[in-house]
Amino acid sequence: MSEDRRAQRRAFYRLRYPEAERPTVQVDDRGYEVAELSEAGVRVLLAGQWVGPGAPFRGFLRFRDGVVVLVSGEWLRTEGDEGVARLTTGVSLRRMLDEQRRLLRLYPDLFEDEGHADDAGPG
Repeated sequence: MSEDRRAQRRAFYRLRYPEAERPTVQVDDRGYEVAELSEAGVRVLLAGQWVGPGAPFRGFLRFRDGVVVLVSGEWLRTEGDEGVARLTTGVSLRRMLDEQRRLLRLYPDLFEDEGHADDAGPG
């Protein structure tokens, strides 16, 4: 992987969700659980559904605390049972920090084993 690509992948912190706290993304008549989220990307569980790489989408991201955010972007790829998308309209840094704080209150040890933000994932 090129250094430019690595730097781009590290530009945004990725928040990995415990199963019980996963937000959902509603795109048309399809709903997806969010496994991982950044300001510029999302990794969702496809649950047997298929997404076409390069296909644009627009939908709503609903967090567990009831906050709803409009998202849009492009599906990049599928990896096993997950779909990865780049967000062109996404989640604000403030919202990402609010989510991280909320999860830390509920799961104090959640980020202990995270290491660095350069793990594979969207964003």
